[in-house]
Amino acid sequence: MLGAIIGDVIGSVYEFNNVKRTDFELFAPESSFTDDSLMTIAVARWLVSDPEHSGQTLVAEMQAMGRAYPSPMGAYGGRFGRWLFSSHPMPYHSWGNGSAMRVSPVGLYARTLSETLELARRSAEVTHDHPEGIKGAQAIAAAVFLAKEGLDKSFIKDYVTRIFGYDLSRSIDAIRKVYAFDESCQGSVPEALVAFLEGNSFEEVIRLAVSIGGDSDTIACMAGAVAACYYAVPPEMDRACRERFRDEPELLEFVDDFEERHVHSFCFKTMLPADNPRSYWERTTYEAGLLDVEAKTATFADMALRDHSLAACGAQYLYGKGAVGDAVREADMRATLHGYGRALLEHLLEEQDQEGRPLHAPDVQARWWHGYEAFMEPFPGKDADYVSLGEEFGRLVRALYADAEMRPCLRRYVSRHSRVRVAVTSYRPPYTPDAIRSLGYDEIFVFGSNLHGMHGGGAARVAVQRFGAVMGQGVGLQGQSYAIPTMQGSVETIRPYVDEFIRFAEAHPGLVFYVTRIGCGIAGFTDGEIAPLFAKARGLGNVVLPLSFCEVLEG
Repeated sequence: MLGAIIGDVIGSVYEFNNVKRTDFELFAPESSFTDDSLMTIAVARWLVSDPEHSGQTLVAEMQAMGRAYPSPMGAYGGRFGRWLFSSHPMPYHSWGNGSAMRVSPVGLYARTLSETLELARRSAEVTHDHPEGIKGAQAIAAAVFLAKEGLDKSFIKDYVTRIFGYDLSRSIDAIRKVYAFDESCQGSVPEALVAFLEGNSFEEVIRLAVSIGGDSDTIACMAGAVAACYYAVPPEMDRACRERFRDEPELLEFVDDFEERHVHSFCFKTMLPADNPRSYWERTTYEAGLLDVEAKTATFADMALRDHSLAACGAQYLYGKGAVGDAVREADMRATLHGYGRALLEHLLEEQDQEGRPLHAPDVQARWWHGYEAFMEPFPGKDADYVSLGEEFGRLVRALYADAEMRPCLRRYVSRHSRVRVAVTSYRPPYTPDAIRSLGYDEIFVFGSNLHGMHGGGAARVAVQRFGAVMGQGVGLQGQSYAIPTMQGSVETIRPYVDEFIRFAEAHPGLVFYVTRIGCGIAGFTDGEIAPLFAKARGLGNVVLPLSFCEVLEG
């Protein structure tokens, strides 16, 4: 959500003074938040204040915000301004981009894509009940959700194009040459998404969005909302934005609380600094078992979220060592690992009990400070070996868990900063249970799907509702689920996908896979036809099969 607000603040001074270039001043002295930020926060308040998410509550939140801040920079639109102060507010059939500019909290809050689309519709139709107004809100919310869930840009582009019909094939240069002020969803939402798709860092996305011209603050607000889920927000941009809220600190206090407690995600992924696109996210899933924590989280760790450095979700792990050698800017990775290691030790060693007394004896503190001087010294500088520093950080985390005195502290830290808990199983059943309602942090629900990813019934519906499966994605890892398509033809058409799954399970021994009776429901196959496909999985200790499959395989 902060990404949307940063985009709004940066674009605020260029809305009526367009700059058709990218080398502009990011934060001008007069930069300020506008109605875009205020209504974004109002939508977030609606999401957390009303479990039923009724339109009446949303109207109340939006009117309360608008009346508390009646004269933001740029003012409110004419019809919307009258709506804010009306005693009988009614939707006014608008297709303007006001519905899309405020919707980003929906994509962060929602647990599934279908929930995202439904909440986006509700958030729009209290004012913008025209189909184009609703579509624009749904497109931005869906892009935020998909970026949050670790999907790459090609998937996001294909999904938005296919579902909403927007043309995302244009370049920013081509748009910029002919673009004029256009407050409609159909004339600004696609442009914002093109800026996100073309940019290679959060800052570049914002610069491209503003350089289009037109309704600069809103286009940058929408683009920034998606970009902040895909890239790290540079700390200097974060700080500069916060300075614009010095007189209204309660607004960003709520934003921080919302992102801390109400952002839901179910993917295994890591978020790296600056311009790394996280294209490797599926390859780091084996790190889910690095920290054997009893209380697990399903979203970003608090400290990582605040400094936008290294984060994880799906299962709590503080360091994805598979990412150290990846194609990231070395200076950023050095800064990330150094800063994160230092902060982690400071948090743990400075813990106090309820009466304010240190939890650790001075000799324990001294031992850990001395043992990890690499993180206690000033930043090592540009010549530091970031791979070695990454390995040192991995050793630090493992050592913390091996230390009988420090392990409980790290457990408490993870538990304290968890958001969405997932169940932790105390044993491994010999066969896949008939009904699975919760999973341990390192467990994966394997279900039958179709190549189009239309997870409409049976185990597929459970995967969407509970375990992070993504509508439109028919193959492979999705959150804490793994899809194997079974409806494309004969049994032999299923075999390659089962073989691919078995190879995936072999490559990820830290995860446990519960295979459901794939293909034996809507697809119409029998256990006798499907079970032999899993013969090679019988020797894997981390693959659990249904009893009926095992009976077939055992003859």
